[in-house]
Order: sequence, then structure tokens, then C-alpha cells
Amino acid sequence: MVAALAAYAAKAERRIPFAIRLGLGLLLVGASGALWAEAPASAFAAAQLEFAQSELDRAKAALQTRDYSLARQLAGQALLDARLAWGMTESTFVRTGAAEVARRAERLSAQGLLSAGIGAAR
Repeated sequence: MVAALAAYAAKAERRIPFAIRLGLGLLLVGASGALWAEAPASAFAAAQLEFAQSELDRAKAALQTRDYSLARQLAGQALLDARLAWGMTESTFVRTGAAEVARRAERLSAQGLLSAGIGAAR
């Protein structure tokens, strides 16, 4: 059951709004809690990192279409997701990836602010 929900969430991640993805994540945590006495958060860190990367990709697309407000919002969400993924695990691999996504999200957010300022000055 848990594997089926995880597979569904992974396939539909790009079409499902964040609030529903969060609900599915909480459902997965609850379902895994029923199987184990205590669900380790690290089991979900890689999925959280994928959410961060997805938000960062969407932020890049928004920046290219000059939707600077949306780009900053998505970059901020990617930054939060990356920080959450980093805190959920002790894995060096996941933490390195999370730090890289967070760094790129901060840079993209700053680039969006700069671009919005330049666009407003014209």
C-alpha cells in the first residue's frame, strides 16, 4: 500500500498542487507509522529533495518567461524543501544534493529580484 502511494505521488508530482502532495506525504508517513513503531524521516528525505528540484525547475521556467514574482516564490519553496530534506537525513549524498539545490535556489531568487528591478527601471 505504501509503495503504491509513493509510486502514484512520484508519477503525478508535476500535476498535483503542493498542498495535495503534502497531504499525500503525511498519509505516507502515517501509513508507514502503522507498519513500524517509529517511521524514520530519513526514508523520505530523497523524495523531499526531488520536490525541491522540481520547484527549482519550475522557478527557472518562470524566470525565463519573466514572471519574476512566481520565480521568487518557487525558488523560496525550493529552498525550504531543500533545507527540510537536509534536516531529515544523515546521508552525506542527500545532504550534499540538498545544499546544492538550496544554493541554486538562493541564486535564482536573487537573480529574479535583480531582473525585476532592472525591468522596473526601464
